[in-house]
Amino acid sequence: MGGMKKFFMWIREQRERVWFSAAVNLLLLTILLLLFGPSFETNDDAGISNMISGVKGGYDAHLIYSNYLLGVILETLYRNIPLLPWYVLLQYALLFVSFTVITAVLIRRMKQTLPIWAAGILIVFFSYEGYIRVQYTKTAAILTVAGILMMFYGLTREKLRKTWIISGILLACTGSLYRFQQFGAECALMTGIGVSFLFWLGKQEKGKKLCRLGACVISFGVLVAVSFGLYRWDRSLYQAEEWQEYMEYNDARTELYDYGFPPYAEYKDKYKELGFNQNAFQLLMQWNHMDTEKFTTEAMQEIAQWKTPRQFSLDTLKQFFKEFPRTFLDIPSFYCFLLVLLYWIFWGCHRRENMAVLLYEAAAAGMIYLFLFYMGRYLMNRVDSGIWLAVSLVVLWQFPSEKCRLENRAAGFLLLAFICLFQNTWSDHWRVNTEKEAEKRLDEKMVLEEISSDTEHLYLAPVGNVSLTDSYGLWERAPYGILENLYSLGGWTAKSPLFMKTLEKFGISNPFRDMIGNDDVYLITTDQTKILKYIRRYYKQDAKAVKVRKLGKYTVYQIR
Repeated sequence: MGGMKKFFMWIREQRERVWFSAAVNLLLLTILLLLFGPSFETNDDAGISNMISGVKGGYDAHLIYSNYLLGVILETLYRNIPLLPWYVLLQYALLFVSFTVITAVLIRRMKQTLPIWAAGILIVFFSYEGYIRVQYTKTAAILTVAGILMMFYGLTREKLRKTWIISGILLACTGSLYRFQQFGAECALMTGIGVSFLFWLGKQEKGKKLCRLGACVISFGVLVAVSFGLYRWDRSLYQAEEWQEYMEYNDARTELYDYGFPPYAEYKDKYKELGFNQNAFQLLMQWNHMDTEKFTTEAMQEIAQWKTPRQFSLDTLKQFFKEFPRTFLDIPSFYCFLLVLLYWIFWGCHRRENMAVLLYEAAAAGMIYLFLFYMGRYLMNRVDSGIWLAVSLVVLWQFPSEKCRLENRAAGFLLLAFICLFQNTWSDHWRVNTEKEAEKRLDEKMVLEEISSDTEHLYLAPVGNVSLTDSYGLWERAPYGILENLYSLGGWTAKSPLFMKTLEKFGISNPFRDMIGNDDVYLITTDQTKILKYIRRYYKQDAKAVKVRKLGKYTVYQIR
């Protein structure tokens, strides 16, 4: 017992040191990787990785949704140390720094054991979200809130901590490189701590008040100026003709795939006027949009115009309040926030300033969700996670250093157990449940490597057939050029300049038309029915799919 007492006393003495927070997060990361099998939450990260990792036989630092500077960093790493999966490693390194920062700041603010348990729940939950369900939008959010938290910590110490402030600016700006729009949303939500800062500032002496207010204005001015400057610089790098064409096409594609197609049944005549029968519409809906003659930018823009324009009105507000706040119950990270809020309700301080801050934060979160609802893009875990992390940190900031309520340590253990045992979104990623996925990847990898070795042929794959994501795990570095002769018939990367080089190499301008009677081009799929039906309708009435061979679960065809 004496040894344990000394151990806990040692922890209390050391816990405010940065190395202690790093050690705690290293232990947590190790446990998470032992228990869970990490993967990309969406295929967006795989697409970005394919742009920069050399799998297409070249590198392109234009990452479309992430900043060009990030692309340059990743390209440099891949070129000079090609054996490592740098896209994932860099995210992990930055996430680890961010969670270490969050841990260190919260421990230093919370002298009691109880609110530290609340912080522990927060860090465990969002570490799982960051490390195990990897997604670059989520990474952007975590980096941003960690950086801003670091800045406010440096601004509110007895002695101004310039190192913390500068480091916080750098970390938050790095978050903006991953996803600028998410960076903006997190900045808006973290203004809740800014309101707390103003209340704190009001209690300081006049000289200190002016000094800290000036430091705050300068610090966040630099953050906004640098991040916005990097964003504008990034956008300026897409002025070349090939990129302008792609960006216009991608905007039209995004409007349909992200915000919905007009239903075929309601707009049947209009679709037919554009030359789309129901089979063509189904192919389009399944992301196979690379018929460069039919699924053009102009065609997609016209289809988008059929939709009722978004208008903000009283009906919008009514529909929003009809869905929210009930819809919050469908968001896993919202439950983590509820646990943190319960801590504050039962054991935190309820001064007027605390109440004002939380009311402000509720309004800020409500406005964010109202905007997402208006845009028709809500209930996406990669966005929701960042929102509720920021809101939860604002709540935890309301725990003062002094003791305001009687501690009950058992509550910390119980609520931590609750979130670990009953968070049903975790079940799919337990390692015991991901073993079969690893076996499937081996089969897919064999197919992909066989395709790559056949350099004389171009393989065209409908979306959902033969992909790098299905073949290589998160920690595997796919070989350089392995996708050089494989082309997907859709996806947001398909028409990008780097990917179009695959078609140019084989003299293809329209994959759907040019695969017909071409001995150099194969179609690889588990089901050729819709593709063949489409080709017969629009390009060759008597076209046939001639079986060449089997590759795993796929069949390779030549279209005659």
